[in-house]
This record gives sequence, structure tokens and C-alpha cells, in this order.
Amino acid sequence: MGRILVIDDDDQVRSMLRQTLEKDGHEVVEAPDGKAGLRLFQQSPPDLVITDIIMPEIGGIDTILALRAESPNLKIIAISGGGPGRESEVCLDFAERIGALKTLEKPIRQQALLDAVAMALGT
Repeated sequence: MGRILVIDDDDQVRSMLRQTLEKDGHEVVEAPDGKAGLRLFQQSPPDLVITDIIMPEIGGIDTILALRAESPNLKIIAISGGGPGRESEVCLDFAERIGALKTLEKPIRQQALLDAVAMALGT
């Protein structure tokens, strides 16, 4: 199992992700925004990062770009559900183009999350 950094500004989403991932045997570290997530990444790089796209401080796109600059082979899953109209879909598509291995739309189904994590970690 892997060490996973979850970055999301929504406490309930972070809690659901953490509980689901810990139940599956992963170690989970949480951050409420990209700024805190990047700090945690630098302190102890995880095997996988799951990041929201639309967040205060540093958003998910800038977070992915910064993570890619520091660790080009890092596995990243981008998630989003916010924004008017198709904004979430467009952001997730862009996240894939800049390095997210997989994207998931909120609300996230637990099995879809576990499948994406297993694929990313090669388990």
C-alpha cells in the first residue's frame, strides 16, 4: 500500500477520501490547499498525490505544475466538482494534459477512487 497526500479545501471530501483510503490500507496525509500540500510534499514526498483543482491559496493546476517541476515521475490524480457549467470538465482535461495520471469528478464514488489509486500505484 502507498503513502498518499490528499489536497482538498473541502473538509468533508478530505475526510471521505482519507477514510476510504485508510480502510484500503494506505497511509494518508491531508492538506487544505495547494500551498500546504506543497509544503507537506517537500517535507516527505508521498507515492501519490490526489489534488482538487479549484481551491484557495494555490489551486490544483498550479499545484500539479509545481509538483511536476519537483518530481517529474510523481503519480497524480486530479479531482474536481466545482465551477459553473463545464468548468470542472475543462479543468480536469487540462490537468491530464499537464501531468495528472487520472481525473475524477465529484462526487467521487469510492470504488472509482480505489480503482484509480490501484492503477496509479500499480497494485
